[in-house]
Amino acid sequence: YDFTIEYRPGCKMSHVDYLSRNPVDSEYNERVLKTCVLKTININKMSDIKTLKEFQNNDAFCQEIFNNPDSNPNFKIINNVVVTKTAAPKCFVPVAARLLTMKLYHDESSHIGWDKCIAKMREDLFWTKMGQCLKKYIRNCSACVMGKSHTGRRQGLWQQGEKPDDILDTWHIDHAGPLVRSNGCTQILVIIDGFSKLCQLQPIPKKTSEHTIRALLPVFEELGRPRRIVADRAAAFTSVMFKNFLGEQGIQLHHIATGVPRGNGQVERVMRTVFNLLRATLTADKESTWTVEIPAIEDNLNSTVHSVTGYAPAVLQFGRNPRLAATLQFLADASPSDNFIDPDKAVAEARVRMKKSAYKRAQQFNVTRYCTNLFNVGDIVAIEDSQLAGGGKLKPKYKGPYTIRNVLPNERYVLQKRGRTTVAAQEQLRRWPSRD
Repeated sequence: YDFTIEYRPGCKMSHVDYLSRNPVDSEYNERVLKTCVLKTININKMSDIKTLKEFQNNDAFCQEIFNNPDSNPNFKIINNVVVTKTAAPKCFVPVAARLLTMKLYHDESSHIGWDKCIAKMREDLFWTKMGQCLKKYIRNCSACVMGKSHTGRRQGLWQQGEKPDDILDTWHIDHAGPLVRSNGCTQILVIIDGFSKLCQLQPIPKKTSEHTIRALLPVFEELGRPRRIVADRAAAFTSVMFKNFLGEQGIQLHHIATGVPRGNGQVERVMRTVFNLLRATLTADKESTWTVEIPAIEDNLNSTVHSVTGYAPAVLQFGRNPRLAATLQFLADASPSDNFIDPDKAVAEARVRMKKSAYKRAQQFNVTRYCTNLFNVGDIVAIEDSQLAGGGKLKPKYKGPYTIRNVLPNERYVLQKRGRTTVAAQEQLRRWPSRD
């Protein structure tokens, strides 16, 4: 034979992992011979499957018991089958039959979970550390890794990202829509200052880079330019045009991980509120006039107290406490008090409240989470598919395999597959079936 032997670590040999799902107990390790797989078992062809008796007849350990039934205090023979000496005897499964046994009880039984599978196996079968073997087998079942959704507590604790200490430090932006066409617009560019919570709602025709840039320019002229902008990985925010535009403006661009909208949670919350207010304000026959209501909604949100800071966004942004537009005429003859507020005092109090709010939010979030071991560079993983369109309920929940190329702060990872990279959070990942 003319070939070269090349060593590769187990994490890079996942495509042959099905050959390694037969853990060997150290007790019988010396009896296992190195063999070469000449033919895979076709489960659909039941005539190819050996019976348990045939496996026992070809197993050296079982042959010792057949030849001398009293040699082992833990096993006996009933109907020419090696079974355990227990109140309810269980059939002993030789090493060579264990992979097939787990295939039949798991793969050919609708990929039922470990608890159901092991309970059924323990009714009739036994081998040392059977539960551990089955756990390893199911953990390395690619069909389960890709197809089953997550249940129970999710991995990954609350990650406290970089928080602004003043206005014009961080802006969060996103597109809200599509909506019914109104004055040629179908989308809303939502902008919110990460500290003051001042929001800007800019109707745009389409969620493209060009229309997004046109909507940002007047906001920059009115409020100034932030230090950085946080956005998701939509095409409008990842294009070369948009990156170059922000670079010319001296603004940093930060993209959140795909499928983790809470990374841009401030703007997501504003979008939900805007839609609620639009639905409450507009009747069904006036849906096409939503652009008329947007300025009023923006003004009312900026003029009322925000639950986190304890101040209206306009107070922290401009140092003045504005009245609602709808109450100006009502209060026209009254003698209002001075609406000036000490900006330094308001900013200081807002900082304290924001820290308390973040701490409380982290505690509430971590109740349903658990801390797990982090992945490392070179690990092979599957990523949760956040785009379920086109496959519906039966589309696999995970996709892969991806290779981790870099570890980022706050439990984020740079993943690569076929030359293309993406960023994912710890909670979105599952370890790909591995030989290790």
